[in-house]
Amino acid sequence: MEQRIQFAQARDGTRIAFAISGGGPTLISIPAPPDNHLQLEWDDPSRRRGLEHLSTFRRLIRYDGRGTGLSDREVGDLSLEARVSDLEAIVDRLGIETFALLSGGHGNQVSVAYAAANPERVSQLIAVNPFPRGSDFMSPQQLAMYQQMLETDFRMFTDVVAAQTFGWGKEEGPRYADYFRASVEPKMASRIYNAMLTVDLTEHLPKVRCPVLVIRTNATKMFPESATREFAALIEDLHLAAISGSPVEGATPDMLTRMGAFFGEDWPPLKEEEVIEPPHPDSRPALRTVLFTDIEGHASMMNRLGDAGGRDVLRVHEETTRDALRAFGGTEVKTMGDGFLAWFRSIQSALDCAAALQRQLSSGRSALPEGFRIRVGINAGEPIAEDGDLFGSSVI
Repeated sequence: MEQRIQFAQARDGTRIAFAISGGGPTLISIPAPPDNHLQLEWDDPSRRRGLEHLSTFRRLIRYDGRGTGLSDREVGDLSLEARVSDLEAIVDRLGIETFALLSGGHGNQVSVAYAAANPERVSQLIAVNPFPRGSDFMSPQQLAMYQQMLETDFRMFTDVVAAQTFGWGKEEGPRYADYFRASVEPKMASRIYNAMLTVDLTEHLPKVRCPVLVIRTNATKMFPESATREFAALIEDLHLAAISGSPVEGATPDMLTRMGAFFGEDWPPLKEEEVIEPPHPDSRPALRTVLFTDIEGHASMMNRLGDAGGRDVLRVHEETTRDALRAFGGTEVKTMGDGFLAWFRSIQSALDCAAALQRQLSSGRSALPEGFRIRVGINAGEPIAEDGDLFGSSVI
């Protein structure tokens, strides 16, 4: 099964990336910012397994919220109204009349606000680990403690969040921290948190008319159970479930079973043997999208700037390129000094990465000399993988 990534444009011009997989009645999954990334979610075996299972019963639509993932990263308005407009843009783009909503954590702010304002369009709502006020998750005082770490040592911040989520020393922590860093820039994450803390759903919740399934996972440590109870108490047509596990890395088997029952369907359990291993450069031949970059006029630039000055430029170029590869799910194969060879599982991700690189390296904000440019070549095929490198006509 594959996902199709497309883009919709919100009222303020922000481009929102969304993905479609599966078929059947439409279920829109609302992101819980700031750690959202459509392609990295799909590339992770544990997340993808649940997404593919869910996509066998529903036409699943997921998207990256403004400022995160594959959506526009530089945005001004992060209010609840602006975030709701991201959902509206996708619904309008696809012409969907009625649908169910799935959301977790801060994503429940958008689903509740939209369902309250559009009762004729939302058939059901599934809210995982909800809370009525943004400050139930993290108080302004707590965020103030994290603020300096967030903006000056993003790695430490994400490591702490991962430890709080999974527990100190758990193997899932470092993987989740890497995913978080690839999903959002530090300053944007800080702004998103500040915006979400001010949201209060207590006036919206009584206006939700559709059936609501509230799921509380027992492993959740980020906010008290009383916040979920307060959220649930304000719902008119309530279905409540307490389950084991943590949904941070995707839907759990128990969660999927409860969702099927809520829809009045008997969904078979998610089986462990359905795990999909990600392709690796040294595995059997597989279709890959190959991306090659090259600095234009590299030799003349080095002559003009000298060894030390030229190396400074190359260092910025390398850091920017590697950040873009992480952001769009690319795998670096090698660097040749003035360029990179990388591969992607998605053609769209390679194209988006190339466009982002062109913008970032020529923006004038990257400490690169005026006129600095790169050329990018993209091709799809089944290259020969050998000793961590790629060979063959698709690379050439």
